[in-house]
Amino acid sequence: MIQEVNVHIGEVKIGKDGEVLKTILGSCVGIALVWRDKKISGLAHCLLPDIIPASQPHTIGRFVETAIPGLLHQMEVPPSKYHEIEAIVAGGGNMTNPRVCNRNTLVGTANANLAKKMLGKLGIKIIHEDTGGEEGRKLIVNSATGEFRVEIIPRIIAI
Repeated sequence: MIQEVNVHIGEVKIGKDGEVLKTILGSCVGIALVWRDKKISGLAHCLLPDIIPASQPHTIGRFVETAIPGLLHQMEVPPSKYHEIEAIVAGGGNMTNPRVCNRNTLVGTANANLAKKMLGKLGIKIIHEDTGGEEGRKLIVNSATGEFRVEIIPRIIAI
């Protein structure tokens, strides 16, 4: 029987065989790591890219900067095995007024960019990316199979 595990803002959760990790994202970025050989996955729901010192204490999933190392640690992946890990990056949408914002200064863009940069430096292959735009997303990862799905959540415009 499959157990669904919801990952909320600032959380990092590890899923084992029989568990499906799920999260709903707006400007936050979801970072999923899949280790197919071990049938284990991890999912972080990151609010901001970098640690803000005044925000202490914080959970490791709150910031992209701490979430990726935290996922790898909790999944017990040694650096020599990083090449076996596959990543999915989703979210980072522009959830404010999209027509008046410089997309390069948006938190969603910064979240996604830092996630991709950090994963690249670690040698972790991104097998799927669905970031940016003006919609939210739902990210679902099956820990047993490594299968994943990213669903678009349409933007609701006030009349």
